[in-house]
Amino acid sequence: MQENVEISIVIPHYNNNLRLKMTLHAVKREVNNAANVEVIVVDNNSAQSPKPVVEGFGFFFLEENRYLNSPYSARNRGIEKASGEVIILLDSACVPQSNWLQNGIECLGKNEADIVSSNIIYEHTSEKPSLSELWDSTFGVNARKSIEKREYAPGGSLFIKRNVFNTLGLFNEGIRSGGDYTFTNTAVKRGYRLMFCEYSVVKYPAKSYADLKAKAIRVGKGQIDVWRSSGRFWLYFVKFLFKPFYPPSPRAVYDAYASAGKSYRLNRSMLVRLFLFGWHLRWLQYYGNLSGLTGLIKLRLCFKK
Repeated sequence: MQENVEISIVIPHYNNNLRLKMTLHAVKREVNNAANVEVIVVDNNSAQSPKPVVEGFGFFFLEENRYLNSPYSARNRGIEKASGEVIILLDSACVPQSNWLQNGIECLGKNEADIVSSNIIYEHTSEKPSLSELWDSTFGVNARKSIEKREYAPGGSLFIKRNVFNTLGLFNEGIRSGGDYTFTNTAVKRGYRLMFCEYSVVKYPAKSYADLKAKAIRVGKGQIDVWRSSGRFWLYFVKFLFKPFYPPSPRAVYDAYASAGKSYRLNRSMLVRLFLFGWHLRWLQYYGNLSGLTGLIKLRLCFKK
């Protein structure tokens, strides 16, 4: 979109104007008018367009109105217009902290990596977080663990070399969830190097119950595409049949909480509440799986006709 660009920051957005403004303020500070960096915000048909806000920062504004409710399609439109050899995918709710950009680029170069994930730190609305916030900040996005143990990056803030897109193509169009797993895991399997960068930090708000409920169902639906792309659909399907009847392990809940370095004391009552809350979310994800499978069956029946 502009000449002599080395880095393109692509920010998909949907109905999140207040947080977007915070993110753009932080990005502006990080970019500091550098001529070799461009910032592209892609709106996915928000109720109130953020165009005046985006252009007020001097950034580029695009719209994705064909594939609605799909951050991955919004990303695709930004990637298509991006000029940089490094493309940074930053969620509109992720607020970069000091030296986020510099540290991320250094991690990409020094480690000879192809994809680098930032360190996502959760924010709470108060000093005493709600049960939902506590669960999300304990069991939500953990980029280090995802990369080191499962060979994928969860998104939020990703630094990706352009040649990865040149080889793998863009994200699947129209999807709402699961795209980061599919793309980054495929990249690893194709020989690209995925790294975690501890000092490239973004802050993200821990979710409320309503948001966690919506996410559990959304992720459940998105998992069907992940199952299909993995080549192990029937293995996942068998696990799906029994998923809701196996509650999360109380010990696993406690260990995850402890390893997250929480400063809040976890007594027996809170442990039980977290355990039951996790089981409840598992049922919601199961419902999402059912919905996704139903959609897949309907799609195949339409093709047969």
